[in-house]
This record gives sequence, structure tokens and C-alpha cells, in this order.
Amino acid sequence: MWLVPATPPRNDSVASLVDGEGMKRWGVVLARFGRIALAGAIAGAAAGLLWGGIGGRIAMRVIFLTSDSSLSGLQSDDDFTIGQFTSATMFLVMSTTIIGGFVGPVLALLRSAVRDRTVIVATGFAVAAGAFIGGIIVHADGIDFRLLEPLTLTVGLFVLIPAGAAFTGVFVLDHLLRPNGRIARLPAGLAMAISAFAMFPVIMFTGATVGTPLGIVVLATAISAGIGIAAFTSGDPASRLRHAAHWVVWGVLVAVTTIGVIELLRDLGELT
Repeated sequence: MWLVPATPPRNDSVASLVDGEGMKRWGVVLARFGRIALAGAIAGAAAGLLWGGIGGRIAMRVIFLTSDSSLSGLQSDDDFTIGQFTSATMFLVMSTTIIGGFVGPVLALLRSAVRDRTVIVATGFAVAAGAFIGGIIVHADGIDFRLLEPLTLTVGLFVLIPAGAAFTGVFVLDHLLRPNGRIARLPAGLAMAISAFAMFPVIMFTGATVGTPLGIVVLATAISAGIGIAAFTSGDPASRLRHAAHWVVWGVLVAVTTIGVIELLRDLGELT
């Protein structure tokens, strides 16, 4: 049926955790989750370093060069000294790398449920991350987006950074989980031990999601949509569960993108 996503030639290691074999053998499930989480942490840290740390520093330098030189030395809303390389810059690089490594396993788990090609998934995650995180970064109060100019460049760069990080992270993740790669050959015992540590970010993000009314609505809507779509597909229960998980993730990405776009438009309306 048209609602069933095609399964293109792709990395079988990046597969949904819900298959018939894994549902019966939790050791297999935990080992697979451990491998996915480890790859996600590495991919997230690399993307955070490249885009959040190095890319963020370059973006701030570019914005400084295009803004009034009188702003040099002022403290930004995030307590960075505009136009100067300080210890806060190193903190930015370190913090974005750590945050990326912490968030990576969660996003890797979501990616594992999506059956589309790498470039399609990377684009979806990039759009959602750019809109949602960009909506958080861009704000109408303070000096960052009122004094630094041009506004289109400032906003564009801080939407591009999280989008680029997500896009890069998905590609790195799929590369790390390629068949016969080092992570794929990781001993099952070690992978299961890693899965225990990877539970922490998953539990934290799940708690943060259901801890807000908006998060509950988004999650409930996405799950309902996924189950509804899966109900119209054919196949065994495990196959239907995979289809449901696939569409739940896409539902979450669409909802997150919508929320981010609304926030961005609201802030831009106050800034212009």
C-alpha cells in the first residue's frame, strides 16, 4: 500500500529495534541499542564540535565583522565578549561537544525507527532542528538580535548551525553503523553495558517531553497518527509496529518543525 514506506538499499545495522527476533530476545535488543547509542554519541559529539563549537565561533566572528565596530567588547546575551576570543569561546566548543554527545543517543534511537534513505532522514532532522533550536536561540529581548546586523544574516546563521549539525550527525551515524564496521563488530556484552548508560539521556528527554503540556500533545498526536497509519498496512504485528514507529518519528519531526517555525516568525515579527 502507498502508506507503507519502501525499504531502499541501506545500512541494515540502522534498523528498528522492534523486529520479531529482538522482541523475544532482550539481549539482542539491548546489544543493538547499545551500538546505536554509542554511534549516536560519537556522531552527536562530532556534529556538536564541528557546527556548534567551531561553526558557532565562525558565525559570531562573521556577524561581528558585519556589525557596527562600536559593539566590540560588549557582553552578548549568552555572556560572550563580542569580537574577542576568550575562555568563554573554549567553553562554547566544549559544551556543544558534550551536549551533542549527550543528545546523540536519543536522536540515533529515533533515526533507527525511520526506514528511509540517509539523505531523506538527514534532511528531515535538519529542518526540524533548524526550526526548533533556531526558534529557541533567536529571541527579541536582549542585544544579540537587535544590535548585531544584518538581522537576516544573524538569524540565518543560527538556524543553519543546528540544521547543519543534525544533517551531519545523521550521515556520520549511518556511516558508523555500516555493516562490518567497528561498532557493528562490538562485542555483545560491551554493547549491552553501553546500553545501560545510554538509558540516562533517553529517560531524561522522555521525562522532559512528557513534563510539559505541549510535549504531551505532540507525543500523543504523533503516536496516534503512527498507530492509525499502521492500522491500514498489511503484515504481521512486528511489521506493523515498525511502520507505526516510522510514522511516529516523522510525526514528531513535523510537529517540532511547526512549533519552531511559529516561534521564529513570532520573534522576527517583534524584531522587525
